[in-house]
Amino acid sequence: MSTDDQARAVEQLEAHQRVLTAALHAAEIAPFIAECESLMSGVKAFNIEAILFRMFNLQSNLARGGQAVLFEAITLLNEARFALEVVGVKTK
Repeated sequence: MSTDDQARAVEQLEAHQRVLTAALHAAEIAPFIAECESLMSGVKAFNIEAILFRMFNLQSNLARGGQAVLFEAITLLNEARFALEVVGVKTK
Protein backbone atom coordinates (compact mmCIF):
# COMPACT_ATOMS: atom_id res chain seq x y z
CA MET A 1 0.00 0.00 0.00
CA SER A 2 1.41 3.36 -0.89
CA THR A 3 1.64 5.85 1.93
CA ASP A 4 -0.66 8.21 -0.02
CA ASP A 5 -3.38 5.56 -0.29
CA GLN A 6 -2.93 4.56 3.32
CA ALA A 7 -3.11 8.20 4.42
CA ARG A 8 -6.26 8.74 2.33
CA ALA A 9 -7.95 5.73 3.93
CA VAL A 10 -6.99 6.95 7.42
CA GLU A 11 -8.25 10.47 6.62
CA GLN A 12 -11.60 9.10 5.46
CA LEU A 13 -11.91 6.94 8.57
CA GLU A 14 -11.01 9.88 10.82
CA ALA A 15 -13.69 11.99 9.12
CA HIS A 16 -16.10 9.07 9.51
CA GLN A 17 -15.32 8.88 13.21
CA ARG A 18 -15.76 12.65 13.69
CA VAL A 19 -19.21 12.46 12.13
CA LEU A 20 -20.15 9.54 14.36
CA THR A 21 -18.89 11.07 17.59
CA ALA A 22 -20.61 14.38 16.81
CA ALA A 23 -23.95 12.66 16.27
CA LEU A 24 -26.64 13.37 18.82
CA HIS A 25 -26.99 9.65 19.47
CA ALA A 26 -23.25 8.93 19.76
CA ALA A 27 -23.76 7.01 22.99
CA GLU A 28 -26.09 4.60 21.19
CA ILE A 29 -23.56 3.88 18.46
CA ALA A 30 -20.52 3.65 20.73
CA PRO A 31 -19.74 0.06 19.66
CA PHE A 32 -19.76 1.18 16.03
CA ILE A 33 -17.40 4.05 16.89
CA ALA A 34 -15.06 1.66 18.72
CA GLU A 35 -15.02 -0.68 15.72
CA CYS A 36 -14.09 2.26 13.50
CA GLU A 37 -11.18 3.10 15.83
CA SER A 38 -9.96 -0.49 15.59
CA LEU A 39 -10.20 -0.35 11.82
CA MET A 40 -8.10 2.83 11.78
CA SER A 41 -5.43 1.10 13.87
CA GLY A 42 -5.39 -1.79 11.41
CA VAL A 43 -5.03 0.55 8.44
CA LYS A 44 -2.25 2.53 10.11
CA ALA A 45 -0.35 -0.70 10.80
CA PHE A 46 -1.40 -2.12 7.40
CA ASN A 47 -2.55 -5.30 9.07
CA ILE A 48 -4.61 -6.95 6.33
CA GLU A 49 -6.28 -9.41 8.66
CA ALA A 50 -7.38 -6.65 11.05
CA ILE A 51 -8.61 -4.49 8.16
CA LEU A 52 -10.72 -7.30 6.72
CA PHE A 53 -12.11 -8.33 10.11
CA ARG A 54 -13.02 -4.79 11.21
CA MET A 55 -14.47 -3.80 7.84
CA PHE A 56 -16.59 -6.96 7.89
CA ASN A 57 -17.86 -6.09 11.37
CA LEU A 58 -18.72 -2.52 10.34
CA GLN A 59 -20.50 -3.67 7.18
CA SER A 60 -22.40 -6.35 9.12
CA ASN A 61 -23.57 -3.81 11.69
CA LEU A 62 -24.78 -1.50 8.94
CA ALA A 63 -26.55 -4.33 7.11
CA ARG A 64 -28.35 -5.40 10.28
CA GLY A 65 -29.73 -1.91 10.60
CA GLY A 66 -29.71 -2.01 14.38
CA GLN A 67 -27.86 1.29 14.60
CA ALA A 68 -29.01 4.59 13.14
CA VAL A 69 -25.83 5.78 11.43
CA LEU A 70 -25.84 9.04 9.50
CA PHE A 71 -25.75 8.87 5.71
CA GLU A 72 -22.62 11.04 5.73
CA ALA A 73 -20.85 8.47 7.90
CA ILE A 74 -21.81 5.66 5.54
CA THR A 75 -20.51 7.67 2.59
CA LEU A 76 -17.17 8.29 4.35
CA LEU A 77 -16.85 4.61 5.21
CA ASN A 78 -17.45 3.74 1.56
CA GLU A 79 -14.76 6.22 0.49
CA ALA A 80 -12.31 4.63 2.94
CA ARG A 81 -13.23 1.20 1.56
CA PHE A 82 -12.57 2.45 -1.97
CA ALA A 83 -9.14 3.83 -0.94
CA LEU A 84 -8.27 0.40 0.47
CA GLU A 85 -9.53 -1.44 -2.60
CA VAL A 86 -7.46 0.77 -4.91
CA VAL A 87 -4.35 -0.78 -3.41
CA GLY A 88 -5.66 -4.33 -3.52
CA VAL A 89 -7.32 -4.83 -0.13
CA LYS A 90 -10.61 -6.47 -1.10
CA THR A 91 -13.04 -5.45 1.62
CA LYS A 92 -16.26 -6.88 0.16
